[in-house]
Amino acid sequence: MRMRTLIFWSFLASADTAFGACETPKSPEIADGLTATKIEMVESKKMVSHYLKSSKEYLACLKAAEALDEIEKPKIQGGYTENSEKYVSAVSEMSRVKDAFMHQVSLFKSR
Repeated sequence: MRMRTLIFWSFLASADTAFGACETPKSPEIADGLTATKIEMVESKKMVSHYLKSSKEYLACLKAAEALDEIEKPKIQGGYTENSEKYVSAVSEMSRVKDAFMHQVSLFKSR
């Protein structure tokens, strides 16, 4: 069972890298909590949720590609590969988007 899972992820990662690698999701625009309507805030929540879901898929893609490339590609200075840097950058952006949205929600609720 474990071997099948490894083969599946290896195949999936190789397919992703063969077709242009992992695609970075675009950060959503977040409604201004001071001026937005409730409908706009709900729509922002949906966009942020979709972005976070897409980002998690992107991170999984990077991990799978990293596992495949680990043997083939030497690590760059500092011990990080290109995918490691992309992973850290994506996690930082996810945190920034979530924090920005939560800030706008608190502004919306304070009106």
